[in-house]
Amino acid sequence: LEIFECGKKKTKDYHGMFDHHYFVAWMKKFLATLRSRYITDEIIVMDNIKYHKKFPEGAPRKNKKKSRLQDACAEYGVAFDMSDTKALLWEKLHGYIERKVVPVVERMTNEAGYELLYSPSHYSDFQPIETVWAIVKGDVGRQYTTDTTLKDVLVRLKAAFNNLQSHTVQGCIRKANGKLIKLQEYIQQTEDMDELEEGDSSDSNEVNSLS
Repeated sequence: LEIFECGKKKTKDYHGMFDHHYFVAWMKKFLATLRSRYITDEIIVMDNIKYHKKFPEGAPRKNKKKSRLQDACAEYGVAFDMSDTKALLWEKLHGYIERKVVPVVERMTNEAGYELLYSPSHYSDFQPIETVWAIVKGDVGRQYTTDTTLKDVLVRLKAAFNNLQSHTVQGCIRKANGKLIKLQEYIQQTEDMDELEEGDSSDSNEVNSLS
C-alpha cells in the first residue's frame, strides 16, 4: 500500500499533482514486488490516463519548434518537405510515434518480462481496482464529521485497506469480468448483424444484376 500525499499546489484533485515521474517511481517498486513474490509472465492492465503513456524524454512534442520537428522527422526516417507546415510535420510525426515509440512504463514492464495492456477509454468499471477503491472511499466517507482532519482521514484510509477481505476483492474481480463478458457478447452480436446486413446487400445486388 502506498498513499500519495498531495503538496501545497492548489488543484481540483490529485491529478494536478500526481505526475508521470511519481508514477514511474511507483511502477519500479511495483515490478520489484512482483518479482520478489515470483509472479511472472503476467498481464498488467491499466487505464489510458496521460501519465501512464508518456513517451521517453527527447521524444518530439507538438509544442516544439518547427526546426525540432524537422530534425525528428530526419532522425526517425519520416519523409517530409522543408515547406511542410508545423501542423503537417506533427501529423506525420505523431502517427510514427504512436506506432513505433514505446512509452516509458510499457518499456519498463516489457523489460521486466510482463505484458502491458490498456483498458478502453471511459470504461473504468472494467478495472476491479476502481470498485475496490469505491468501497474504501465509502468506508472512510461514512466516518466523516465536521471535526475530521486530514490526519484522521489518513488513519481511516489505512484501516479501510487493512479491513478489506479477500472475498471482497474477488467479488470486485468477478464484477469486472462480468462486464467484460457482456461487452464481448455485444461486440460479437454487432459484428454478426453487420455480416448479415452485408450478406443481404450482396444478395440484393445479385438480384438486381440478374434482372
